[in-house]
Amino acid sequence: MQNGIIIQIKGLGVPVQVPTSRNEEGYEVRWSSDPEVDSDAQTHLLIGHDELKRFIDLAVDRRFVIADLISLTQVSVQPGQNSLSRERAIEAGVNPDNWDTVRVALVISGNSSRGPVMDDIEWIGSRQEYAEGEHLREAFVHATRRGIKAPSIFTHSDHDCGHLLKAAEFINSFRRQLKPSLRAADVMTRAIVTNLCSMDLTNINADRAVFYLREIQRTFIAAEKQKLHELEVTGRVDVSSMRHAQDQIDSLNPPQPTPRSSAPKMH
Repeated sequence: MQNGIIIQIKGLGVPVQVPTSRNEEGYEVRWSSDPEVDSDAQTHLLIGHDELKRFIDLAVDRRFVIADLISLTQVSVQPGQNSLSRERAIEAGVNPDNWDTVRVALVISGNSSRGPVMDDIEWIGSRQEYAEGEHLREAFVHATRRGIKAPSIFTHSDHDCGHLLKAAEFINSFRRQLKPSLRAADVMTRAIVTNLCSMDLTNINADRAVFYLREIQRTFIAAEKQKLHELEVTGRVDVSSMRHAQDQIDSLNPPQPTPRSSAPKMH
């Protein structure tokens, strides 16, 4: 037997496995609060402290990485097992509300007395309320309160969000056409990714590896600086996004060597 860990995060639920044919594992990890996920989806288990830490670092939005929001439940499973049924997870002490509570992102667009408006809200409710369209009702109430006439409402679902993502990509692409520095940063980043994916690293020597790493570092720093600038000029800056973008830049900048003192040393 081995110990598996179930992580519960208030606002997200528990990670679950959703069948897919897009990868070798045959599943993708989603959150139980996603309304597109089945209410009886298998709970995803994390095996060992290292896997738990990696999952929190890479898969959990930073605003949810707060000790008071996170709880861990240990379960004994067979070697190689990395999932558990909803029923067994609940028996082990996991809150059933994790599967019954869903989150929906909504974008509300339309015209108001102030001109074109595009608002975004986050709705949280039960699966039953979601099935009854309560999230859409709340979006219409929001539109009325904001004076938005004939609102169009989009959700984060695969079916709905395609229109928004296509429009956003069109605007981003057009802005890259008009701003050579923005386009250059994007092209260089994609070129690095393409080259890395096709590169044979079997017999690479140390000097060549260092050269590639420096090129990657330089490219990513330039891309992050452009991203921060775009946040500023498009009015999308808030304290958290600015801090996150700057943290990304700082983490990529190479550390400065410690200056050597010319003073005599005492032995």
